[in-house]
Amino acid sequence: LIYCIGNVMALSGLIVIKIFGKEAIRGSIPKLFVFGTVSYIGMALGRWLVSLFFGGDLMALVVYLTTDIMTLVFTVVILILLRKSDGMLEDQKAYLLRLDREKKEKAESVMPEDDFQ
Repeated sequence: LIYCIGNVMALSGLIVIKIFGKEAIRGSIPKLFVFGTVSYIGMALGRWLVSLFFGGDLMALVVYLTTDIMTLVFTVVILILLRKSDGMLEDQKAYLLRLDREKKEKAESVMPEDDFQ
């Protein structure tokens, strides 16, 4: 239960998307870091809140934050690497529309207009 609720609380990173916007986060390493960090802290807080319900204390929050610190490091590194890959950190609908538009533009530039007359 602790990990399920904690992982759901990682969705708190959506607040960062709402504040900055998807493209701004994708294009900025500091904003990617903020996104990853907010998700990580949300996850730790969610786990801690569930542990409080079952008798945990403030030290449990410290334990969750410190034991999963490598998760944060790997998250930020992977996000930085993925931002260079086409379509990986892009809204899928926008990505598919962009691909379709580029395909149409390429087809129009290859086909001369004189052939239609």
